[in-house]
Amino acid sequence: MNFKIRTYLTVTILLLLLPTTVQAARQPRPSFYARYENFSTRALFNMGYTYLYKRQMADSALVCFSIIANRKDSRQLADDELRLYVNAMNYMGNIYCTYYNRYDLADEYLDRALQTAQENHFIDRLPYIIGNKANVTFIYESINGSKNAVSQFIADNKKIFWEAAKVKEWRCVTTTYYNLSLSAFASPHPDKILKLISKETASISRLKIPKNTMMLDEAMLYSKINIAYSKKNYAECARLLTSNMPSKADYAKYNVMPMMHVVLVQIYRKMNRDDLAKEELTKLDKMSRAPSTQPILKYSINDILYEYYQQNGDSALAAHYDYQRLKTKDELNNGNNLSTVKQGRFLRQLEQISLNYQHEQQKQRTTTIVLIIVSLALIILILLVIIIYRSYQHQKHLIDVLYSRNRQLVNSNQLLLPVDEDSTGEDSSKQKNTDLPEGIVESIIKIMENTEVICNKGFSMTQLCYLSGYNRTYVSRAIREKWGTNFNGLLNSYRIKEACKRMSDTKAYSNLTIEAIADSLGYASRSNFSTVFKRTTGMSAAEYIKRNKEETEK
Repeated sequence: MNFKIRTYLTVTILLLLLPTTVQAARQPRPSFYARYENFSTRALFNMGYTYLYKRQMADSALVCFSIIANRKDSRQLADDELRLYVNAMNYMGNIYCTYYNRYDLADEYLDRALQTAQENHFIDRLPYIIGNKANVTFIYESINGSKNAVSQFIADNKKIFWEAAKVKEWRCVTTTYYNLSLSAFASPHPDKILKLISKETASISRLKIPKNTMMLDEAMLYSKINIAYSKKNYAECARLLTSNMPSKADYAKYNVMPMMHVVLVQIYRKMNRDDLAKEELTKLDKMSRAPSTQPILKYSINDILYEYYQQNGDSALAAHYDYQRLKTKDELNNGNNLSTVKQGRFLRQLEQISLNYQHEQQKQRTTTIVLIIVSLALIILILLVIIIYRSYQHQKHLIDVLYSRNRQLVNSNQLLLPVDEDSTGEDSSKQKNTDLPEGIVESIIKIMENTEVICNKGFSMTQLCYLSGYNRTYVSRAIREKWGTNFNGLLNSYRIKEACKRMSDTKAYSNLTIEAIADSLGYASRSNFSTVFKRTTGMSAAEYIKRNKEETEK
């Protein structure tokens, strides 16, 4: 493993330790765990956040976040609870990686957070989760000697920087920029890396980040340091860095002090001040031997010291730090399950592929069933359309037949009798009575053909008898024997025949409505007229007018 990869590993320590303040001692599961289960998801999340960032009680925070994780498995969560679940999983990944060095569990929780965030389109959470996953990947790849660990780490962080800026997640923006800046100084060739992040350096002051954003002061500080370094003003870089060195009371920043000493080593070497560089290396050695220093931080420090003394020809010190580095590596691979990270990712990816395959199969089955139902519905709809169309055609044919029949009767001297009535049901010749007065039928016909008389609303049987000069008995018998109906049937036949004539005369009566025609024929209402017209002709007045119009236009 070359110096570049080893020193870049230190950058990850920054991201892992920035959100934390002090290491939390491992403690048994709190006795009040059961009581916490009664809290709402929001209350649990707020308590977990407070424990983690304000009270430095990682164990208690882990309890709160674990309960939220269990709720996702036991019941359906609302959208706001799902967002809290994603945040909780992200924090759990950070806790297991930072406090307990359980990188396998950290990677698993981060995968769960990422999957849920992607499924529910929580795009504002993705930069944080992807950033934490990139840290775990970098630790694993670096310790296991990957040549692409550094380049991939820088590429990931540049992408995260712009994705976070797009959704205005400023805390992620500032932290990622801080990380990129330290990455440059931790490398053997800072100039090359600073060129890669020059766009981010120019943008950090133009993004209008709120002043209360975490890590904003540090991001702006390193923006100034980067600019001074690019101008080869190394003394200004050292002054800015040493004047902002945190105290032990500032836990969050104090935990990243090793990284700041690495930056000073690079700057002092640029200034040809090996004496000052060795002082910084001595401080790093003291940190590596402190009991409270975490294994991942010990590995990074010993790696830097080993590389430095090897390059400077001090084989004894180089061998010493190489031993310490390898010893810490074994501890990370065995005691902290770092070696199982890749295997765990493969298994989860395999499980996800299986779930996606099952989902696609179910989706395909559902789609097939829907298509079958739609096809059947379409076939039924087509059949219904055909049936309706054929019924319409049959109805149209009947209307044409009825119209022709009615037109023939109108043009002849015959009456329009109801289409469903077979006169009196007997041969009218059998009903003839020769004792009827001579000329009574002709007299009735003459009166009924006078439209001005019969279309009077007051026209009745009494008036017919009066105008014909015959009594009611003779008139009733004459109507029944001649036409096989009664007075009302005879009157309606003559009136409807007149209605058909008027409806056919488009020149004289084109402006009249059905209501007007009904009124002019002596009917009290349109409904009464329409009922009689339909019973007599077999078709409605509107259908008759429409059919007549079609006939006229041909």
